[in-house]
This record gives sequence, structure tokens and C-alpha cells, in this order.
Amino acid sequence: MDLNAVAIFVSVVETGSFVDAARVTKLSKSTVARRIDELESSLGVRLLQRSTRTSQLTEAGRSFYERCRRIVDDIDDAVSSVTTHQREPKGLLRFSASVLLGERFLSELLVEYLRRYPDVELDLHLAARRMDLIADGFDLVLRVGRLESSSHIVRRLAPAPSYVCASPAYLQQHGTPEHPDDLRQHAGILFSPDRVPPIWVLDAPGERTASIPMRGRLMVNSHPVAMEACEAGLGLAELPAMVCCDALRTGRLVRVLPEWQNDTRWLHALYPSRRHIPAALRTFLDFLVASLTPPPWIDP
Repeated sequence: MDLNAVAIFVSVVETGSFVDAARVTKLSKSTVARRIDELESSLGVRLLQRSTRTSQLTEAGRSFYERCRRIVDDIDDAVSSVTTHQREPKGLLRFSASVLLGERFLSELLVEYLRRYPDVELDLHLAARRMDLIADGFDLVLRVGRLESSSHIVRRLAPAPSYVCASPAYLQQHGTPEHPDDLRQHAGILFSPDRVPPIWVLDAPGERTASIPMRGRLMVNSHPVAMEACEAGLGLAELPAMVCCDALRTGRLVRVLPEWQNDTRWLHALYPSRRHIPAALRTFLDFLVASLTPPPWIDP
């Protein structure tokens, strides 16, 4: 059944004539009459008794109209709800982030966002593993690091560099490296999610890229654990700024080879499509960009 024809039928009943229904629906009178004829043919029943000036409901038409009126109202409500979500931030926004990012940096931001947009609800899932945007049912995924090729839309939010760090006590005892080649003589605290010893890759202006295969007595898949071992003086560690920023500010750790940078990674937002972005998602992305400029884990 053609729902457009049903809506035209409801309009004819409520305006009382084909002429007025044509004006309301912005169709010609002949088109309105034809669509009513097609609807009656598809149903196999007469809905309206026509005269030159007016139309009257048949008994079957009256029963059909009462039910169709509710359907048209439901459709209007559904359309209004959807378009409102596009224009005004409201409804539920589901997103995922790493445990570190969520616990260290997102909590205050979420409180402020919800204050600004009282009609939005947030459902945040913190996970150690990378969540799948579609399969896990999220509107948005926040992810740090290199991204696999995908059909999702990616928006850069903020740089997320890593630094080679050491404790003051370690440097006092073992000396401070002055060139990446000096790292070969030092103990490393190795972060590796796949249990493969990492290679530290560092760049400096006017210098050749240095690739250092690090060795050490401790290899872990947790950056906070690596930082604690680094603070204890066990060796050098390559740590995300998100993890070590407070330790650097308080002097518990020191940046080693600060003029040499690793390949700076970024915090990205992944979402399904550029088209028809709900207002809640659009405002949340803009809010994150504004709130993370500059990132709280990097000193200006």
C-alpha cells in the first residue's frame, strides 16, 4: 500500500474536498483524484462518495480513516523526532575510549558537555582492547595511534606523542644519553602488547632517523606499569605523554633526548558517515576539539 496515497486520503477527509486537499498537499486536483482512485482500487472498496463540490466518507471509508489518522500522526511524530535530533543536540550518544584516556582526561570534559547540552545522554565504554565501531554498536570511537584502513570517517582531535624518559636517580648513576646511539648502552623498560621487543624510532631536524632495538630486563603490556618501573630507576622507558605528563611536571621523571621525537601519534575520532550527522555527535566532536586544544597532557 502506498503511504503517500493514505496521507492524501486523510487530507481529503480533513479538508472536505479534493480542491482543498490539493492545496494542502501541493498537488494538482487531478493527481489527488487519481491517487484516491488507485487507493480504492488497491483496497477493493469505495472510501469516498464524490459530488461536484464535496466528498463524503462511506462506512468503510470512515473506519479506514480512523485507523489511518493514527498512522499518519505516528509518522509525523517519527519524522519530527528524527529531524529534531539532526537540528538540536539530544538523545543517547554511545562511544568508546581507552581506560587511560577516559579515567585521566575525559571525566571532567563529559561533566561540562552534559551541563551545556542537558538533552543529551552519554554512554561511555572504557576498554583495554580496540572496540569495533559497528560490530560493538557505538556512534563514536576514540582511538590513539596508527589506524587500519577502513570505511569509517576519521577526525584528528589532538597530538598524542611519546617521550623517552628516565628517573633523575637513574641518570645520575648511569649518565644521560646525548645521542640515540647511546641508548644501546642503557637498560630499557620495554612496552610491547605482542611480546616482541620494540624498536625505538627517533627523529631530529637535520639528522638521520635513528632506529634503536632496545633491550632490557622488563617487558610489559601496560604503560602505567612501565612508568612505575621507570620512576623506580630500572631503566629508560618510551612513555605516552598521556601517561607521564604529571611525572614530568613534578620532576619524578626527566625527558631524555628532548630534541629527538618519535613518530607523533594522534588521538582520532572514528564515526560511521559524514552524511546526516546527529547534532549530539556533531557538537560532541566540536567540544572535544576545543577542549583538547592544547592537549592537557602537553605543556604549552
